[in-house]
Amino acid sequence: RQGRRNLVLSQMEAGLAAMEYGAYDQAEESLETALLNIETVFADDDSAQRARSLWYAEGAKEFKGEPYERAMAYYYRGLLFLRRGDYENARASFKGGQLQDILAEEEQYRMDFALLVFLEGWASHLLGDDGLAREAFEEVRQIRPDFVPPARGDNVLLIAETGTAPMKIGAGAGDSELRLTRGTGFREQTARFDVSGAGAVPAYPMEDIFWQASTRGGRQVDAILEGKVRFKETHQAMGRALTDLSVQGLMMAPAFGRDADKAVIAAGIVGILGLTQQAFASAARTEADTRAWRSLPDRVHVLTFQAEPRDLDAGVLFYDAGGAEVRNLARRVKVNFVNRRSGFGWVRSRPAFIE
Repeated sequence: RQGRRNLVLSQMEAGLAAMEYGAYDQAEESLETALLNIETVFADDDSAQRARSLWYAEGAKEFKGEPYERAMAYYYRGLLFLRRGDYENARASFKGGQLQDILAEEEQYRMDFALLVFLEGWASHLLGDDGLAREAFEEVRQIRPDFVPPARGDNVLLIAETGTAPMKIGAGAGDSELRLTRGTGFREQTARFDVSGAGAVPAYPMEDIFWQASTRGGRQVDAILEGKVRFKETHQAMGRALTDLSVQGLMMAPAFGRDADKAVIAAGIVGILGLTQQAFASAARTEADTRAWRSLPDRVHVLTFQAEPRDLDAGVLFYDAGGAEVRNLARRVKVNFVNRRSGFGWVRSRPAFIE
């Protein structure tokens, strides 16, 4: 119902909701649609760079998301590949998400999305590509020095997502600056898994999504300026300059003698152009685009271990910053084994459905 302008955002939210409900085919279809539209503009090639320059200059552009939102679309698509046992495509999806982390509209930044690097390494681990897995896990350690790589025999991955999505707000003159703040309305900060009653084991806090939203390559971003602001300022400056030139031309027209009438006409044309430029500037809406993927989590936690390929049922407990359990959030997650090789379970502390 929202049309092309919100197609990517709608498919992101629908895909994640379908994934939570267990409608995996629909989740894959929705996320594929979102990613195909993202890749039109944000691939790493010349044609995408040309498309990006044109798209960025549009006054009311289609939603493609901030880098963290695009990266998370690849993250969820990769998880769906993992669930199917398609480790090659899972690895490719996680690598695609890393590209989004470094690529903004007009600049490239250092990659520091530890979650995606870890999952790339996990996919390589399941494929038996030990060298590639070690490289990825070592890269994670460069970002997260306290990270301990999975053991050689680990074949189960559990993921818990906590909290609510980063929020986008307009700030500055005319709400022209996009600022990001941490989500609100949640207490849970950490997660523990209890597999088959063996005792609660802490999951590793692999990623802070708000941190990814508010930084580029680890550098804090105070505000993101929209292209429309530059458009408005440029046309205002051009309009003032042309208008001033027109006034000067009218004042100097008598000095042209017999050509004074021509000088007046020329000055009038310049004045019309100046007023037109200023009209364009006045019509431009400079409010920052605060559309956001509202069902994303605040943090992502992971746990790996070795288990026989059989039905497993894990309890999930969530804790606040002081270490107290948030009791109303206890969950259970079924571990899905693929081809009797690897197990995967995914759970959220908050529902993915957006009303």
